Amino acid sequence: MDATSRVQQLLDQSESLSLEHSRECLKTILAASHQPKQFDFSRFLLGCHDKVLCQEAILNAKFWELFEVTMTDAPPDTLAICLTRVCTLSLRESGVDMQAITSLCRFLSTSDMILPILSANLSTQRTSMRVNFDILESVDGALRCLVCLCERDPMNAAVIVPSSFFLFQDCGFWNILISLLPMEELKSEILEVILPLRNRIFKFMASLSLKEFPTPLETKMMESITDTLSFDGNLKSKFEEVNQGYGDLHSIKLIEAFHLVIFLKNANLSFKKTLSEELLFGSNPFPLYKAFFSILDQLHQFLNSQAKDTSTTTYYAAFLLDKDAFIYTIMDKILKMWVVSQGESKNDIHSLLETIPIMLDQIDKAIKNFSDLSPQGAVSLALETIEGINYEKARQLQLESIKRKHQEKWSNATSDFEKLLSEQVHDYVRHQRLLQLQKGTWAFSENPLDRNVPCPKLYFMVLSANQVNLLVREFPTKMEVTPFIEENGIFSSSEKDQAGFEKTTAIPLHTIVDFETAEILLENKAPDNPRLVNVIQKDFYTGVNFLDKYRKTVLKVFFDNKDDVYVWLDGLKLVSPFKIRRGISDSTKEQMNTLIDIRRNAQMLNLEISDDGESTENSDEEEYYNVDTLKELNLKFYYE
Repeated sequence: MDATSRVQQLLDQSESLSLEHSRECLKTILAASHQPKQFDFSRFLLGCHDKVLCQEAILNAKFWELFEVTMTDAPPDTLAICLTRVCTLSLRESGVDMQAITSLCRFLSTSDMILPILSANLSTQRTSMRVNFDILESVDGALRCLVCLCERDPMNAAVIVPSSFFLFQDCGFWNILISLLPMEELKSEILEVILPLRNRIFKFMASLSLKEFPTPLETKMMESITDTLSFDGNLKSKFEEVNQGYGDLHSIKLIEAFHLVIFLKNANLSFKKTLSEELLFGSNPFPLYKAFFSILDQLHQFLNSQAKDTSTTTYYAAFLLDKDAFIYTIMDKILKMWVVSQGESKNDIHSLLETIPIMLDQIDKAIKNFSDLSPQGAVSLALETIEGINYEKARQLQLESIKRKHQEKWSNATSDFEKLLSEQVHDYVRHQRLLQLQKGTWAFSENPLDRNVPCPKLYFMVLSANQVNLLVREFPTKMEVTPFIEENGIFSSSEKDQAGFEKTTAIPLHTIVDFETAEILLENKAPDNPRLVNVIQKDFYTGVNFLDKYRKTVLKVFFDNKDDVYVWLDGLKLVSPFKIRRGISDSTKEQMNTLIDIRRNAQMLNLEISDDGESTENSDEEEYYNVDTLKELNLKFYYE
């Protein structure tokens, strides 16, 4: 019996080979590696003795050549089960020798077939939950081997791990996991096993710099920079000048280099196009590295911060799996903001980078508004939220955030301060209305739209100097020179006798307790004529009845503009020491609230915001910035 038949016989006789039979089969199979498919390689791998497989087969390069050639044509579940056995056995025997782990991980990092095949089948086997689970279990085993390599052999890990994760990225494995998250049968495996293993590997990559161990990642990074940022001499010098603080990229962490390569190789040309235009036509090049590493750090803090609401856990897991899409979108947004704002200095880029937490906070708010989003839908919504924030909106959101933080810190000490602001603004608006009332105004004493009154007479009305009486005098026409007031009389410029006193009516303010207003509108439409331009003429007046406590009219006037209505009605309500039934108008209330808001914001900018970890209870600052201090700050504010 020849060696080939002998191997086939042994595989047919038993599912588990003995130590001797395993060595015999391995020797024959490796010797016939030029004809790999004459043996059932998967049956040998699954039946081989543990010691032979781990200490002899896995360490042989020909074994991995056979594995790739034969397993790529095997059913996906067979490939997954075989890979799982190799990973499980290597981890179990790793206490004896790390060579098996290293050999396995090196093979996975260089094979451009195994991980892509597993990923492709994972994305298409939606109806076969068993196959999906087998594939995830095999990837779980591969990640565990990489974790073991990171913990026990960092030198080899620095070479192997980045290459492995570039393969995961290139075959879209992480995005496939996002699409599988809605499946409850697979969700726990992804969230509780695979994602934590991935995070442990990234943590290792964040602990090492490029200069600590030789790694092809450094070469790949420099090639990506050269290929992507391939500017001519002048543009290159401008770019290097603004990024001179990052002239030596050899000291950056492995994880930073890894994400930088993915960012630079992104197929979306939006960023590169904008960057090239900015370098060509702008006078201040964009500090790319400063922005990139800051965004990477802030995004890491956001995605790995305190536990999120349980209802959004899956969404944030999806964000973490698609982290590089967020990096690209935010980088593209910050670059466009730099161009729009005509950024020039380090302070400018620092200011723009401060808007990133604001953008991320908008993602939080957007996600909470939807309860039935898929993980993929949540990622799309988050990216669209960032893309929808332009420079103006980012600054507005930033101002609102600063205002909110100030108010949150000083909320316990500002109740009296708010009361003080309200009183002072009320006094200010009252004083402004008082000045307007004592200046006087013209109003019709007769309905100007009454056809029976060809020339309606007018009142000149003014508040007396002692603020006790409303003085009113009727005139046939409006005087060119404003009448003047003397005691309780209204006089025209030509009068020199006491007639002004006799013609002036003094209405005590205490008799006015309410108002009635009615809008009077006369609309005259020109006749239709195709040869003429149609003009609509509108005459608009407001009739006001000043009422006493018996609802009797003590004065009736007609104003020809809205401003006078607000000035007089709200003015009398504010000035009168007696209670008037109707409150001030919404327009005046809005004006007062706006003034209070402006003053509050101006004073709050003088106060500090405590750091996140700083306790504000019983602190020296709280003791110093008490209510009296807030009032003193307020004294420095003046109206124009």
